[in-house]
Amino acid sequence: MFKENFVIKGELVCETGLHIGGANDAINIGGADSIIIRDSVSDLPFIPGSSLKGKLRSLLELNDKKSIQSVLEKRVSHLLTKIQLLLKFLEYHLIKRII
Repeated sequence: MFKENFVIKGELVCETGLHIGGANDAINIGGADSIIIRDSVSDLPFIPGSSLKGKLRSLLELNDKKSIQSVLEKRVSHLLTKIQLLLKFLEYHLIKRII
């Protein structure tokens, strides 16, 4: 459920390659292979809010201990189930050989 908006202000510094662009249907000879998204007033390139939102969400999920714990618990639970099935299988075949 939506609770409130947050305003994040700051300056972004690009330390590695960055590509935020639109899609072209075709590449013309001598033409640009990708459209750069630009502000309609200033004509400066910009990063859409949806791209920043997606990146922030993925980084927060990676750093969220509860999310990581949940993923690990599911994996451990799945692994334990496999081990239990393997033990039952081995036990059945061992008992079958003894009898």
